[in-house]
Amino acid sequence: MIETRDFSVRAYMARSTAVFIGDTFGEQELDRILKEVSPGARSAATSLKPAEWCPVVGFAELLRALAGKANGNPEHARDSLVACGEFIAREATNTFLKIVMRMLTPGLLAKKLPDLWKRDCSGGTFEVSAADNKLVLRLAGMNGFDHVPCTSAGFVKFALTTMGKTVEQVQIHNWSLTNPCADGARIELTWKA
Repeated sequence: MIETRDFSVRAYMARSTAVFIGDTFGEQELDRILKEVSPGARSAATSLKPAEWCPVVGFAELLRALAGKANGNPEHARDSLVACGEFIAREATNTFLKIVMRMLTPGLLAKKLPDLWKRDCSGGTFEVSAADNKLVLRLAGMNGFDHVPCTSAGFVKFALTTMGKTVEQVQIHNWSLTNPCADGARIELTWKA
């Protein structure tokens, strides 16, 4: 098992999260948050190039700050984190990748998501299954990656939407504000058939 200090993600995730916070809550609030987080989190959000690696703990600091904007309301935190995941996915896909995603099917996406995870995250496992009009994602080994179930749900929701699917329901199991990175978290996305 990878220890938290060894678990890294691509910096585009932290950078996009900072942009999302600035767009959603204003640049002054983003500046305040960036002054309060660790130097590693601040560097990931502002200095590192998108493809560089940053410690997951720094990225998680930004996600905790975003979740904190919900003032303890788990539904608001969840919705904001899912929206952030969609924003991260939108920022991560260039024009070519958007065209490719339109040609994907949910079944093919399910097969490719674990490889995408490995490309952008050095730890944890991301298992996906597809049946009818539902994707089920199981996350494990995410120690220290707070709120990843919600941002992952948003990322996959964006992918399905890009394929032309209308996502009707996003369920996130085994996640809460008090337990934001529980082992065995499960995400279910259902779209209109």
